[in-house]
Amino acid sequence: MSRKRKQKTTQKHTPTLIQKVIHTPKKIIHSRRNKTVIYMLLLSAFILCLFLNSYFNYTYGECTNPEGTTVASKYYYLGPDPYYNIRTITETLRNNGTYVYTTEVDPLLNYPLGTNGARPPLFNMIAIFSATIIEQFGVPEIDAIGLATQFLPAIYGALLIFPTYLIGKELFGEKVGIISAILIPLIPVHLGSGHGSAFALFDHDSFILLITTIMFFFIIKTLKEQDRLKSLIYATFAGLMLGSISLTWVASHLLYIMIAAFIFVNLYFELIKTTKSYFNTFKFIPLFLTAFIVSLPYYSAINLVVYYPLLLLIFSIVMFILHYTLIKANLPWLLSIPINITIFGSIFFYLQLSYNKVIPSIVENNMITQLSQIIFGGGLYSSKVEMTIAEGSTYGMSALAMMFGPTLFWLGLIGFIFLLCKSYLERFKPEHVFYSIMFIISFSLLTQAGRFVNDLVPFFAILSAFSISIILSKLNFPNTLRTTITSNLKWYHLTATLGLFLTLIGPFVFIDKLTPIQSALYMLVQIPCLLSFIPIFDNLRNETYLKQSNIEVTK
Repeated sequence: MSRKRKQKTTQKHTPTLIQKVIHTPKKIIHSRRNKTVIYMLLLSAFILCLFLNSYFNYTYGECTNPEGTTVASKYYYLGPDPYYNIRTITETLRNNGTYVYTTEVDPLLNYPLGTNGARPPLFNMIAIFSATIIEQFGVPEIDAIGLATQFLPAIYGALLIFPTYLIGKELFGEKVGIISAILIPLIPVHLGSGHGSAFALFDHDSFILLITTIMFFFIIKTLKEQDRLKSLIYATFAGLMLGSISLTWVASHLLYIMIAAFIFVNLYFELIKTTKSYFNTFKFIPLFLTAFIVSLPYYSAINLVVYYPLLLLIFSIVMFILHYTLIKANLPWLLSIPINITIFGSIFFYLQLSYNKVIPSIVENNMITQLSQIIFGGGLYSSKVEMTIAEGSTYGMSALAMMFGPTLFWLGLIGFIFLLCKSYLERFKPEHVFYSIMFIISFSLLTQAGRFVNDLVPFFAILSAFSISIILSKLNFPNTLRTTITSNLKWYHLTATLGLFLTLIGPFVFIDKLTPIQSALYMLVQIPCLLSFIPIFDNLRNETYLKQSNIEVTK
């Protein structure tokens, strides 16, 4: 072999700088002891989150009134929505367990005309079921309902650490999963905001966030799984979660549209790959079929069968047929992609005509109007009435940074950039494309309403954990401490350690009321700590991301 050819072969197998930074670690076989440590860390994160979002509110003494004779007068809640949920629960129990105000009119709404409550049943019925269990221990009905409704949001928020851990583990490895679980209790907006998981905040937001994150986990599992039976089982579980969201949130169609956006985008990635497969598109048929079956009883009761669950089921079937046809026809992507653009471009053109009221009213449909309003009309919070609601207002970038903790916020955005690089280097794996699209859509929703900031909690926990794990792996502390400090310890080891330390304690600093000078000084300290992460990537040597040694199994 000639010298030039040998050099060319060597360069071909030499990993680039980015590949070294975000290289996926090898799968590690855990010992029983390591698994116990992981379980203890997850349990500790759960207890910490439950403590922080419930203890202070519970012990403050303002959430209960011993002299009250009803649930609403004895137990106090945060905000107006929890009180209507309590009204729905008490009226349901008074009606012998039949859920109220789905089709009939509630005279207290839109007074004096009245209207239906438009509250799907699952969230409130779980609270009734929990209160019934508490009653079996001799607790009076009023106290059982009050305790269940006050504690359930905090429990849902604490449970979020488990699907967050699982998603981090599936996408980036075990360490990222553990770090992301630990970060969940340290995010202020998750603990104390109006749509968070605080004690006595009896609204569906923390519950929706929990089951949405579980749904994302099952979608990632089904996209990664190659075995057809296991993949369809995961898709069915994801559909069960999506159907549960339909039974909880009146705006659940937003998640249907988000998943449809991924199917649409992923089709183009599948067409340009050398190994074309339509199986990933097929997986969403059982997902939407399960969601449609689960939500069908409720939508049938309110005469809304032709709605998003059915529409997206038909959409997934059409996308599969289109994908299957293009692959079987063996068309080059230079021809198949323009065909797709033409088909879906005409659909978007039709929706735009619907939004501009160009289409005659005979063709109009409430769902089509709603969909065109979301795409072209400013989203869910676009009417004049909706813009008067506090949750419909938006936040500036500085306010968002404070809600997550400024260091954690920027580490999350850096982690998203790493995710895009990882997706590109690993040839656009569908699970990476899915999580990237979900993050982009969720982040863009902040331009419509600030209430969506809570939906970003698991995203920022996982993406920040991804950045932190890369930083820790490049600091290489064990090898540094084993040798002489003067030869291996660099200045950025100290500043990066300080930056990570501020990542953990920084969010709690802003819970207290700081003066503008104190906040400015704190930010000035964090900026050089963040910049000190940059030299770490220059000291790569032959290491890879999260370099691990194999651990033998102890039986």
